[in-house]
Amino acid sequence: MIQFPIQGEFREIFLIVEMIIVVLNLQFGIIFLNRFLKQKRVKYNMHLAWTVLFFCLAATYVLLIFSDFYVSINDRPFLLNFSYIFIGTGQAFLSFNIEKENQSENHLITIIILSLSSFLIINLIFNLIISTPIAMIFWGLFLVLLIIYGNKYLSKIRQTWKLNIYGFIIGAVLTILGWVGISDLGMNILGIEFRLLGDIFIVIGMSLITLFFIGLPRLSEIDYLEKIKRLFVMHDSGRAMYEYSFEKEKEPGGKGLKGALYAGGLTTITQMVSNLIQSKEHLEIVDHGDVKIMFDYGHNIVNVLIVDEVLEILKNKLKNLTKDIENLYQDVLSSWDGNLSAFTLLETIIQQNFET
Repeated sequence: MIQFPIQGEFREIFLIVEMIIVVLNLQFGIIFLNRFLKQKRVKYNMHLAWTVLFFCLAATYVLLIFSDFYVSINDRPFLLNFSYIFIGTGQAFLSFNIEKENQSENHLITIIILSLSSFLIINLIFNLIISTPIAMIFWGLFLVLLIIYGNKYLSKIRQTWKLNIYGFIIGAVLTILGWVGISDLGMNILGIEFRLLGDIFIVIGMSLITLFFIGLPRLSEIDYLEKIKRLFVMHDSGRAMYEYSFEKEKEPGGKGLKGALYAGGLTTITQMVSNLIQSKEHLEIVDHGDVKIMFDYGHNIVNVLIVDEVLEILKNKLKNLTKDIENLYQDVLSSWDGNLSAFTLLETIIQQNFET
C-alpha cells in the first residue's frame, strides 16, 4: 500500500512533473479560450467547453498535489473529494456541449456526471464513502463520450481530417490511462513508479487533444457543402465575372458562364455589390431570412456566397478563394475589359477550394 504523504526518492520528480502539468493545463485552457474569444459572429462553444475542462483539471491537479504530498492521511480524503468535484464540473460542461453538438435530446451522460458531482458535494460534507471510485466512473464516462463523438466525426468527415480524429482519440485514451496511473488504485497495483508514467501519459494525451482538436471543424460544418447555394465572383466595377451553382442536383449544367446569364438573382447581386463598392461599406454578411449572403473583398473582386447558414469554415474558404483568384488573374483584373473568356480556370479553382 502507498503511504501518504508521498516521501522518498521520487517525491521531488513527481512534484516538478505535476507542477508542469498544472501549467500545461492552464496554457491549453488559454489556447482554447483565445480561439473562442476570437470568433466574432459564430461562437463555437466546444472551444469554451475545453477551456473549462482544462482549467478544472489544473485545479484538480493542484489539489491532488496537496493531498498526496503535503497533508496528513486524515485530511487527504477531503481534498481528494474536492478535487473530483472539479473533474466532474469540467467534464459535465464538456459533455453537455458534445451532446448538444451531437443533437442528443436527453443529455444522458451529462445528467449522470452532474448527479455524481452533486453526490460528491454531499459527500464532502458528510464523508459517506471513499470518493476515488466516482472519479474512475467520471473517466469511464468521459471515454465513452469521446468515442461516440469521434465516431460521429468519422461517419461524416473527409479524409483530410481523419488524422485529427485518430490523434484526438489516442490523446483522450492516453489522458485517461494517465489518470488511472496516478490514482491510488493504479499506484497500489503497479507501484508508485507508475505514477511518473501516468503523468507522462497525461502530458502527451492533453497535447494530442489540443493539437488535433483545434484543427477540426465543428460537426455542423462537416457537411458545409449542403448549406451552400451559389457563388458569384464580381469585379469591383460591379460586373459579374462568374457564377457557380452548388445545387447540381436541382440545376444540372447550371453553373459557369452560361449559368450566370440565366441566374435570377444575378441582377440583385450585381446591384448590391455595386452599391457596396460605391459606398465603400464592406458588409460581411446580409441576412435575408431563409438565406444568408456572405461577402469577401479583394483588391479587384468581391466574392459573394449564398448559403443557408453562416459557418466559420465557409468564411475561411471564401477568403482563400479570393486570394487564389487574385493571385492567378492579377494582371487581368487590374485592367479587365469585360471579356469573360479570360476566366476559364475559375471553375477548377472554386472546386479546389470548396469541393476537395
